[in-house]
Amino acid sequence: MYVRHFPNINEGKWTISTGGGRHPAWAPNGREFYCAMGSTIDAVSVDAKGNSFVAGAPEMLFSGPFDLLTTDYTLSVDGTRFIMIESDPNARPTQIQVVLNWVEEVKRLTATQEQ
Repeated sequence: MYVRHFPNINEGKWTISTGGGRHPAWAPNGREFYCAMGSTIDAVSVDAKGNSFVAGAPEMLFSGPFDLLTTDYTLSVDGTRFIMIESDPNARPTQIQVVLNWVEEVKRLTATQEQ
């Protein structure tokens, strides 16, 4: 994972993680960067001033049976809590429901509520 200037993305490129990661997120205070690594959440301290950017080494914050491969996580507004789905390693799906034309169904239900 990399951090780049925006909107001029060719002005710089800084490595955050050499091991990949999923669901990147900035801390609300802008001084940390989070990403999911398997079933862990890692944090990288950052110091960005003007055109300079310094990233610390990734540190594991916590791990657990979290479903971070298929779902995202959310940070609280004050950055003190993570909200995520805890997976059940023993759970086995017994059925899959496929909804066809779901956009039309949403339109139908919304139109009914507006009347």
